Amino acid sequence: MIKKELWHQGEIGPDVVLRDVCKDTVNNVLVAVGDDGRIFRRYGAGVGWMTCVSGFGKEDHVFGVATDNNGNFWACGRGGFILKSDNQGVTWSTKRKQIGDGNVMKLAAGNGMLLAILDRSNLKKNNVFLKSTDAGETWFEFICGIPNACSIEFLASRFYVGTKSKNIFCGNGTDKFLPVRWDSLSFNFEGARCLGYNEVTKTFFAGGHQLATSLDGVEWWAKLDLTKHEQFGKRNIQAVVPVNEDTFLIGEDMLMFNYRDALFVQVGSIGKGSVLGAVLHDDRIITVGSAGERYILLSDLDADAGEPTPPTPPLPVPPPPVPPTPESLEKRVENVLVDIERDIALIREMVKGK
Repeated sequence: MIKKELWHQGEIGPDVVLRDVCKDTVNNVLVAVGDDGRIFRRYGAGVGWMTCVSGFGKEDHVFGVATDNNGNFWACGRGGFILKSDNQGVTWSTKRKQIGDGNVMKLAAGNGMLLAILDRSNLKKNNVFLKSTDAGETWFEFICGIPNACSIEFLASRFYVGTKSKNIFCGNGTDKFLPVRWDSLSFNFEGARCLGYNEVTKTFFAGGHQLATSLDGVEWWAKLDLTKHEQFGKRNIQAVVPVNEDTFLIGEDMLMFNYRDALFVQVGSIGKGSVLGAVLHDDRIITVGSAGERYILLSDLDADAGEPTPPTPPLPVPPPPVPPTPESLEKRVENVLVDIERDIALIREMVKGK
């Protein structure tokens, strides 16, 4: 079990509420978003967070952030607004803001498009999706038949949508989303607050009151039901963080599990404070939530993010053949003639003998 003191308060907080975090893995850039219109950016290893100018005030809470791993970030939040940064999170511009049209809660990028969840529950309407096919410059409603969506991720070439009820949906973002199947031995699954994918183990994950996995993204199996355990209560798991062959799932009250060798094992819970998002960054897992930024070192988790595989050294190249000199050619011709004369003499002796 992880000890409380192994978790560290980061630079942001504890009086700042952060709602989401994502990482451009190609450029090694993190962006975290939260209440009061706050957006923070962190670049590289050993460098602190910088506050970005989003142009929004204290009423413009930012709920979600996503990246295409190509230097572009999008953020969304209250009032139906969507922001875009095309310079790795340094500056932001507004691409959509429609007051009175609900709140944009989450978004994801993939397959050359963006999808966002527009929550209209405060208007007593079903949630809908917003879609952009021009890198977030313009947006339109996309009807996909998922009225209570609460999470969305682009995982292994498909979009996956978690709902507040009993199912997960997947699709390519163009056609209607389809519900996944559940194994006959699975627990009842009540809803996916978070979704993730471990590229090393080729395993999909979903978390909420239950924890579920899938090896193909189509057939799922809910393997752990937190509601069946008194010490877990009704806590939700709300973030998935793959770390090499381990996958950590973190949620309310910092409840934390590790999935490895087909088993979920509880590895920690440090008390109050909800995790709303988490990401692997260099030597640590960084979480965002009601107490701002917290982190734990991988060395304290007995986990290893893995070192880059060194390139295979090239095979030694044989030296080029030495071109023969005129002297060596003359000697070789002389030797051949001697051999021919010897062979002729042997043949003559054989003929005489007959």
